[in-house]
This record gives sequence, structure tokens and C-alpha cells, in this order.
Amino acid sequence: MTKRLVHSLEGYVTAVFTDLRPTYGSAIVDWKRDLNRSLHELGNRGERLLTIDFPAIRKHLEKCLEEGSYIPSGLPLSRCVSRKVQVPAFCRALYLQVFDVDGKLLTEPNASAIADLRQLLEGFGKLKNPCKQEAIDEEVKTFLTNENELKKPTLAWSEDSLYADPSDVRAISFSDGIRRPGKDVFLPGFDPADAGIGVGDATVLQRVCDIIVSSFGDFHLERDDEVVTERPQHGKGRVSNLRRSQSKFDFTDWPRKLDRIFPYDRYAVSDLGAASFENDNVEGFLRNYEAPSKLIAVPKTMSGPRLIGSEPNYHQWIQQLIRAQIESRVKSTVLRNCISFGDQNPNRALALQGSRDGSIATVDLKSASDRLSCWTIERALRANLTLLDRIHASRTRWMRNAINDAFSSIVLRKCFTQGSACTFPVQTVVYSMISIAAVLITEGREVSKWSITRAARKVRVFGDDIVIPTNTLPKLRCLLGFLQLSVNSNKTFHKGKFRESCGLDAYDGVDVTPARVKRFSPNPSHDIAQSMIEATNNFYKRGMWHTAHWLRGYLGGFKVPTIAIRDSEKTVFTKVGDGFQSILGLQTDHLKSRWNPRLQRLEYQVHKLASNSKKVPTQSAYDLTDYLFGSRVKERSIKDLLFPLNGGLGVVNKESAVMRLGWSALS
Repeated sequence: MTKRLVHSLEGYVTAVFTDLRPTYGSAIVDWKRDLNRSLHELGNRGERLLTIDFPAIRKHLEKCLEEGSYIPSGLPLSRCVSRKVQVPAFCRALYLQVFDVDGKLLTEPNASAIADLRQLLEGFGKLKNPCKQEAIDEEVKTFLTNENELKKPTLAWSEDSLYADPSDVRAISFSDGIRRPGKDVFLPGFDPADAGIGVGDATVLQRVCDIIVSSFGDFHLERDDEVVTERPQHGKGRVSNLRRSQSKFDFTDWPRKLDRIFPYDRYAVSDLGAASFENDNVEGFLRNYEAPSKLIAVPKTMSGPRLIGSEPNYHQWIQQLIRAQIESRVKSTVLRNCISFGDQNPNRALALQGSRDGSIATVDLKSASDRLSCWTIERALRANLTLLDRIHASRTRWMRNAINDAFSSIVLRKCFTQGSACTFPVQTVVYSMISIAAVLITEGREVSKWSITRAARKVRVFGDDIVIPTNTLPKLRCLLGFLQLSVNSNKTFHKGKFRESCGLDAYDGVDVTPARVKRFSPNPSHDIAQSMIEATNNFYKRGMWHTAHWLRGYLGGFKVPTIAIRDSEKTVFTKVGDGFQSILGLQTDHLKSRWNPRLQRLEYQVHKLASNSKKVPTQSAYDLTDYLFGSRVKERSIKDLLFPLNGGLGVVNKESAVMRLGWSALS
């Protein structure tokens, strides 16, 4: 950590405390002491204070709000004032607006003090800087532990054919995991009695899944019209089996498992005559080889990375098709009442409601995708063989470790890793069905289409963010535990008035979500500058004006307009980072301007983030496949094949972003 960075973060701490000054009220001495203590600890601990220690204190504060009293923790800067004053000496003026001297939660805590405490403790909690190797190794260890603990599936997930006969799928059910007298169906290492699950509960869960999943229809019948587009495509991420210089449309390999459901001649090429395969390892005319996915670590927080699996290009290609199918077909099922892909606002609204009246609990799962086993998926989706077949065909069965030497490769028991395009939609659907079953079991209702529809209106699910009625939480915990899914107790709230879901934090109906700095540098590059502009606006809207001004001071080298804060429906700008937001309206005195006679408008010279990626046309059948199958196919013309770069075709050999000067009308 450089002295310059320490000095910069000292400016941040000073700015934050300046913004928090009004909440301290008359406790000026406490305010000065807390500011000086923070600066002292920053000098000793470095950035760890803001990125690891403070966020840990914030998590503890939330748990105290949940339990209704302050609990001594032993965390840094958390020593209590005295035996008579059971709140931390650090920021005690703010804590005493939330808890009394005995540590009990006040009858009417000051929501502003809670918001300010969380803002102080979380401002740099999501900083995406590389973490230490020890933290990465610990995440890999947890990944491997989760994998080894999962139950082995019943169906043949490691084979090219998932089952020999459809009756084999109909024969399995969630009840298989229940111990029954005289039948040795108990799975070693798992006792459903500990989770409070009986055959009746497992039967309800199975019936709910069967009714809902069967309503999705035949996935082999793909729609592609003006309303719904169900076609394969590629994501933006890297793939595990190709070099950067190779086209993602280079499907030289096409495993037999994939070809059984997705024939190569229909899904992989535009012209079979242009396909070329090496002579060795060829079966028929396809090379039957399945590359492993690749375990990699990407920055998440300073306390630990996010582990994702980079998929082979042919699996990624088909997984995007399945994702599109699930997301489009949810709209025609009862799940439309509890799932809205791409819109987190329903979850957030319910979280606000739950913080006011306590009727709603917010639930977060730990290692959600890493603990969703093939055992669970095969039972949850058994009523729709077309979906189950497609998931099996496009799933990568094994993974190699590209992070450390904890393991070299592994055959996966989990159905998906983070990185698969199927992960988010499938887990959202599965967790929704589990939540609906929990509601029906809690209310003692019979399973029917009517009762399922009614229960679906009481829950909301977005990935692993679950919002359910508070009285349903005990049964939901039981069902999740039965399926070896782990509830994150530190981020699950149901007792007090604090709730969190889909990035919104609420206390007693008040939004207490902190603004965060996710990327920072004293000398920001172009892509970091864009993130800092967005953070500046978030701090400004949060009322942290001194902190926003501090961040803005590092962006003086970029020509950025100051724009008016407007309703999202009226704003001209498509991104928050298009300008510094202000209640004072448009400010352009520092910008060059010109009159555009052709468009008859006044324009200003501003910096805007633009792609600086370099594309190279392949001049082959790969460009044609991209042209015919690509996600932007409706915007393309035949000229794009003659001039592929104009149509966005080709291979990206250098990917970057840059803030470019250009002329823009700001009103």
C-alpha cells in the first residue's frame, strides 16, 4: 500500500465524518475523537480497515439489530465503553441513538443513525481489488468441501445418456431421501429427521415441482418470432477451451452427449461443407471430446474472491439458448407471480414492507450455486424431460483447477457452477418452487394449481435472494436443509426491522442502503473513472456531499458535465456515469461548446466511456455463423459479411474501454 493511497483514503475518512457530523448533534468531542481514531487506525492497518474490518463491524451491527440488543463481538474498534455502557466506545454517539446504555435496542431507534453507521462501515466494503492468496486458497477449499458433501445423483449424469427409459426418471422423487421403516433408502451422511422433514413434506415439494415444471411446455420446440427469441448465443466471458485469438464460433469439437439433443448440423454451423475436422479422434464426422470447465477467481471483495467456472464454447453457446427459453416461458406459468428476470424492484419493495411490519422475511443462501446438486435438479425437473435432457446435454461434467494446487480436476456433483448461463434462471425457478412448497406446508393447504398460484403471489425470488412470509421461514429452512442448501444466517433477517434483498437495505421502512466505492485509484484509468463517476453520484444522492466532492477531485482530468437529477423516465442519459448529478441542474461552464448546423443544436465536448476493443474478421464460416445466429441478427444486413467489422463480426483480440472525447447534446 503506497503512501499516496493512504493519503487518499485519509481524505475519504475525513469527508465521510464531515458528512456524518449533523447526526452526532451536540457530541462534538465524540465526533472529533472518532475521526482521529479512524485516521490513526487507517495509518496502522492500511486499506484493511476500510475493506475488511469495517465491513465485519457492519455485519455485526445488522445481527444486533436482528437480535434486538448489542452483542459484544471482539472485533476491532468494538470494545464497549464500560460495564455500565454496553455499546462500543468508537462511534458511541451514533450507537446510543440505536441502543440504550444497557445495549438493548431502543423502542424507536434513529434510522438516520443506522444509515450513517452503515455508510461509514461499508463505503469501501465492495472494493474490487485483488485479495491475498490466503483468501483465494480458503475459497477453493470451501468450494471443494461443498462439492464433496453433496449427495451423488441417481441418474447417469456422468454418462452421455441421462437415463435408459423415461420410467427411470418418474421413479425418483424427493421422498427417496427419507428414512422409512424396513427400507434402506437412507443416504449416508444425511439425516432428514434433523431438518424436520417427513414423507408428507417431501411429497408436497415433489407435487409442486411436477405441476409447475410440466407447465413449461416442450423445450425442444423453440420459438423465434417478434415476441420471443429462443436461440443460442455467446456471452461476453472467456471460454475454457479456446485461445483469445480463436472465434467462439469455432465448434471443432462437439461432444456426443451434446449432439444427442442438439445436432451439430442444426445448432453449430451454417454450412456443413465449410466444417473441417482433424482425422484423428473422429467418430462419424464429429470429434467426440468434452473439454473441462476451468475454475478461476475474479475480484469480489478484499476478504475473498468470487469463484466461477469458465465453460467450453459449445456448452456456453447452448446454455444461453436454455437460459432464454426458461426466462421466456416463466411468463406463461404461475411463476410469473414470483419471478421477474431482470427486475429486482419487486423484491426490494417487499423488503421495505417487511422492515415496516415484520410480515416479510428476506433470505440469502450461502454458496447457492455450489450446493445445488444434480440429485436435487433431477427430482425438481423430472416432470419435464425436455428441460432435463437439455440441461444434461449442455452441462460440463468435470472441471480443472486453474487457481492453485488444491486439486487438479474433479467430476462435479453440483449441477452448475457460477459461469454457466443456466445457473441463474434454473436456481431461481428451483428456489421459487421450494418457497411455494414451504408456504403450502405452513398453511396446511392441499397442492393444486389454485393453491400454488395463491402461494406464488406471497413470495419473490431473484437468484438466491428469497423473500417470503415470516411465518414460512422455519419450514423453508427445513426444506433447504433437506436439499443440502445452506441459509446464510448473517444475511437472513426476520426478527427485527432490518431487511436486505437485491441490493436494497431497509430499516423500519427507510432505505438505509449505503453508497459504495467499488473501484478506486488516485490516478484512475478510463474504466475505473467510469466506476468512480457512478460512485460519486450515489454518494451525492445519499446526501454525502463532501464524500462526493472528494471522489470528484480525482476526476479533474476528465471533461464530465454536471447534469440535473431527474426521474428515470425523463432523463436523457442512459447511464448514471454520463455526468455528475446535481440538484442545481445542468452546469457546462467548464466545457467547450459548438453549434451543430446540421442537427440544429448546441453540443458540448465531453468524455464518454466507449469500447476500445480490437476485432479481427475471421474471413471464414465462423463469421457467417455469427451473422446468422448472433444476438444482433435483426440489426444486420448482408453488407456486414463483406465488411465484417461494421457488423460487429470477428474475433476480439484486445478488450478494453476508454473515455473518449466527443460532442453531445446535453438537453
